[in-house]
Parts: sequence; C-alpha cells; structure tokens
Amino acid sequence: MRKFQIFFSLFFVFALSANAQFYQTPDWIRNIPLHGDITAVGISDPRLSVDSVAQIQAEIRAKAMIAMLREVEVAYTSEHFQVETEEHRTYKLQEIVEKLGKYTSRLPYHPDDFRIVESFENENKEQFILMAWDDRAEAKSSVLNVYCEFYSKEYEVSNTRAYAAAEVAEIHITDSTPDGVKSFTCMLEFDGRDVSMKTITNGFSYDPPGYVYRYRKTSDLENINQFDVSSSLEKGVWQALVRGFLHASSEDAKNYDSKIKNLDDMYRQAEESDESYEDATLQQELSRQVVKTEMSFYIHGMEIDQNVLFLNISTPQLGEDSPNIYTPPPPDSLPEAPCERTFWDWLFGRNKCN
Repeated sequence: MRKFQIFFSLFFVFALSANAQFYQTPDWIRNIPLHGDITAVGISDPRLSVDSVAQIQAEIRAKAMIAMLREVEVAYTSEHFQVETEEHRTYKLQEIVEKLGKYTSRLPYHPDDFRIVESFENENKEQFILMAWDDRAEAKSSVLNVYCEFYSKEYEVSNTRAYAAAEVAEIHITDSTPDGVKSFTCMLEFDGRDVSMKTITNGFSYDPPGYVYRYRKTSDLENINQFDVSSSLEKGVWQALVRGFLHASSEDAKNYDSKIKNLDDMYRQAEESDESYEDATLQQELSRQVVKTEMSFYIHGMEIDQNVLFLNISTPQLGEDSPNIYTPPPPDSLPEAPCERTFWDWLFGRNKCN
C-alpha cells in the first residue's frame, strides 16, 4: 500500500509539472521590425492587478529603452581576484570577479515623437508594446531621464571550477512633463538560483508573485553563438530583457575604451614558521578594468528556448550605423511558433495547445 501511495504521489507531481502553463510572446519580438529612428520593446510585470498600471509600465519602459538605445553613458569597472591558498599542504586556486556598472541616459522629447506600432497581452497578463521614436518635433516639451546601477559577483564554488553568480540591478526613470514629474523604479536581485523583483510605478508599489513562469519556445536554436547574451525567464520577460541588456552593454563597452591595471597586491604572505600557516591565504592578485564611454545600441530580436531568453544586440560606436540591421521578412513568411503540449494533451491524445 505504501509503495502505491509513493507511486501515486510521484505521478501526481509529474502530472502537475507537465501540465505547467507555457505563456505566449508576440511573434514580432523574434525579429524586431525597424520603424522610425529607433524601435524598442516595453513589457509590464506579470499578473498586475490593475490593467491601467500594466499599460503605463509597458509604455514608460519602452520609452526608457529607446533612450538607452539612442545614447547611454556607460561607467563600468570589473575587478578580478585570484586567491591562492594552501590547506594542509594542498594547493588551491580560486577566482572571483566583481562588476559594477552605472548607466545614464537623457532623452528630450515631444509626445508626438513616440508612436505605438504593436501591442500584445498574453495569458500571464504581461503587456508587450512595440514603440517607435522619430526625432521630428523641434520643440521638446519633456525630458526622460534613465539611471541604472548594476552589480554582479561571480565566484568559484569551492575548487570545482564551477561558478555561481549574484546580481543586483536598480533602474530609475523620471519623466518630466509640463504636467509634472512621474517616477518609476524597478529593483532586481538574483542569487544564482532565483530572482526577486520589486517595482514602483508612479506611486503604485508592486511585488510580483513568487511563481515560476514558463514560456513557449519561439524556435529550435541550432546555433546559440549568434546571440550575445541570455537570461532566465522564470520571473518574467521584462527582468530577463533588462538583465540581458545590462550584461551585453557592460561587456561590449570594454571593446571601445578600456583601461586595465594589474595591482599584484600581496594582501598576506604567511611564513611557514607562522602558527597560522596552515589554512592561510598566501596571496591575492587583483586586476582592475575601468571603462567610461558613450554608446548606442540596436536590439534586433529575441528567441526563447528552454525557458531562457536569448538576446541579439549590436553595439556600434555612437553615431555609426549598425552593421547588422535586419530587413524583416513579410509576416506570412515567418515560421509558426512551435506548440508546447501539456501532459493532459498527451494523455488524452489532443494535438491542440490551449
């Protein structure tokens, strides 16, 4: 009887996991069509209880992304520690990399400069907005300011050569218009396994539910090397897009203006005669890389596979055209997104995805 209960419990858990909801994303994020001078995507948090707040979130985030793509000042530093230890005559070498980035953008605008090209809402109540920006109006009546801070620590787990990571990101947006100033904040924390998130939208504070979200894959990725960065979708599409963008912009900024300094600091040099010689840190070498530059970006598209968002982004120097601008194919020629079958579809022989 006990074996039967265990088998039934395992079957029930498997059925629930197999029946997980796979959320849809709009087709146009795969190959973002170019409209106007800049085109960007804004996405709201999952399961907002107020639809109007979701719409406001998606719109202001699309505008903030346009400002960052158009021109952003990147101040970025990374520090690489090489820690050498000797424990009971066993030599060990570990590595730690810390990264800190600050990103500032300012966009004077007139409301007529923006237009919404496409909009989409999925079953997870996430609002997707495709927004275009044209620098048309000469008189700019408003200013959008975007300020981001990003901290990342990658460290070796024991002496296994496997790495874990922890990240913190804060995005502050202020929209100064003739009617007043509106503020928007998004805070993300990642401990290597889970993402916690909190947002404040024009005075409305929101902590998204701690669910794990799963999204339908957009295609079978045969070569993921064509994508610049990837991030988990377990807490929604917006946080994955932000983390991916900050990672890509930080790494690519180093290609344009980077200063490297090797300090070779001897933090501690224990003598063999020292009582604390065993289990002692012998040496820590530090190299530091510093970047401060202005850049522009193009996000060409995104793909989803195994509940991971893959981001295709190029980073030409400010004022240059992107070498990889896509010419989007006609909508009829886009391949249909693959269908995810749930456990119940398989059990009852249904071919349709719900």
